Amino acid sequence: MAFFAYFSDGKFAHFATAGQEDVPDKFRNPLQGWDVVHDFFHALGASYGFDIVEKNVPACETEAQWESYLKSFASMASKGFFSCDFIGGLIGW
Repeated sequence: MAFFAYFSDGKFAHFATAGQEDVPDKFRNPLQGWDVVHDFFHALGASYGFDIVEKNVPACETEAQWESYLKSFASMASKGFFSCDFIGGLIGW
């Protein structure tokens, strides 16, 4: 599950929940129309470079696991989003 945020300074953020659906209550209620927003953002082309903060990436046993973990973050970051993990109500950055 993922959710998106828009900040007053005009920036967008993408938060992934690692399939735990641990979405904050503020984002849970307005799920109506979520699929439209999700599809729109995922359809955007990649236009931005990005950096991976490796110290914030969980340890992975193989390169394939590392690439799989980072896939959605890299996809959203390449579209101009700040993209991070949201685990147990904590933002991982």
